[in-house]
Amino acid sequence: MGDATLQNLAARLSRLERQNRWLKIGGLAALAAVGGLLLIGATAPPKVVEAQQFVLRDENGATAATLTAMQDGPKLILYGAGEKICAALSVTKDGANLQLADAQGDRRALLGVAADGPGLVLLDPDDKPRVTLANTKLGPGMVIVDAKGQPIFAAPSAVRAETLGVPPNPPTAPPKPAAKQPPAKPEPMIKDLGQ
Repeated sequence: MGDATLQNLAARLSRLERQNRWLKIGGLAALAAVGGLLLIGATAPPKVVEAQQFVLRDENGATAATLTAMQDGPKLILYGAGEKICAALSVTKDGANLQLADAQGDRRALLGVAADGPGLVLLDPDDKPRVTLANTKLGPGMVIVDAKGQPIFAAPSAVRAETLGVPPNPPTAPPKPAAKQPPAKPEPMIKDLGQ
């Protein structure tokens, strides 16, 4: 064999060794990547997520809902446009309560179940109770009042509006003028949710 053939064979062998080296490195990298993906995929997602409060935000960062573990029980608040409270649900040792608000964030309906029994209160735009329906220890009753808070209908007639009670404004609501505040009432049958 001539020198040219030997040099040609040595060059080809050197090139094959380089290619083999890169093939080994590439194979090891691919194997490591596949192994990493398998390890990531093998890790199961957590089955329980724990926290005292969850805040759900929309794509603009505005609060859409909160779920909070309060000392007296859980509370779920749903917000509408302008982060105004639209609905609030709470559960306490006394029972469950639901408050619904209009587009301006003013409470308009209260539904609750307390130790004394279930009740529904419909409020006017000034946060005054206008219709109250309840089934208390005294029995079932319904009261409809005018804008001044005077009963225009009560059934049975022995049931008074004060007996069925309405909670005060929630602490998160903007304060209402003193003239629009309902008169003090006995312990409310439907508890206020607040925030």
